[in-house]
Amino acid sequence: MKMSEKELKARLEALPWTCDYNKKVAQERPIYAEFYQGLEVGDGVTVHYYSDAEAYTVIKRTPCSLTLQRDKAALKKGCKPEFVPGGFGACCTNNEDLEYNYERDPNGSVLTVRWSKKEGAFMYLGKKVTAGRREYFDYNF
Repeated sequence: MKMSEKELKARLEALPWTCDYNKKVAQERPIYAEFYQGLEVGDGVTVHYYSDAEAYTVIKRTPCSLTLQRDKAALKKGCKPEFVPGGFGACCTNNEDLEYNYERDPNGSVLTVRWSKKEGAFMYLGKKVTAGRREYFDYNF
């Protein structure tokens, strides 16, 4: 979601500044403020774990936290990892090219991520949560 600076400032002014969130930080980091304001229940996000990433859906939102539920992610038809001998047994040569279909999973695991004033982003285990669903498994790690 891309918005003009004028629209962003208007949305920043309208946001209820609770849980000691610093308005000045949001204005200095408009890309994060835009990201923060744009997330709604039902939106897809990615939780990063070092080299791996998992797709989640926002199921609850408060001013300083998001509750997320793990999505089902299945490789698209005809898409499969390709391995060559090497490393600890084999190396995947097409990690970056793998594509997934995503589906809400009402039984998926649930976690809560919190807003970090220091980072200007939602964080989980020291890593930023990003907008949009992305699944990534690092076969070479």
